[in-house]
Amino acid sequence: KINLKSAHKAGPDIDRALRNLKFGLSFLRDASKTINYWKEHYNLSLSLSEEYAHAMFVKGGDSAEIIECVNEIIDNARCLEDSCKAYEVLILALYSSGKKLMAVDQALTILRKLNYPFPSQVDRQLTTDAMETTREFMTGLSIDDLIYYPLMTDELSIQTMRIMDVSLM
Repeated sequence: KINLKSAHKAGPDIDRALRNLKFGLSFLRDASKTINYWKEHYNLSLSLSEEYAHAMFVKGGDSAEIIECVNEIIDNARCLEDSCKAYEVLILALYSSGKKLMAVDQALTILRKLNYPFPSQVDRQLTTDAMETTREFMTGLSIDDLIYYPLMTDELSIQTMRIMDVSLM
């Protein structure tokens, strides 16, 4: 826990944050040789791993190491919501390593799991229908209405929007 807090306090010093996160993960792994650290220290394992994968991406780290860390999170996540941040980093890492089709495939897969399926083929009619639905929803709303519209608070919806956001690269 101390390493996670130290990584957060490192601020823009990504190298320091990575050292703290890596040490925290190695401490968990070393201390847990006889037990499954993901099972015994789930929240800490999830937080350290998410932060480490994200920090590695931000630093421009080895995409294979990032993907390995992300896959560990996905494999050990107790629920879909716990794997969303990992999928976000995975999509970004795939895009940045030039694997754009794989990134899109991953994005579509997780969005489908989140009950936000996208059509495999988009045509002019589908686009027109979606724009018309949006226009109907917006009818009568002013800029002020939109500014003061309540913020989204549902965590799963927020994570879904983040996945969609990184998928539009």
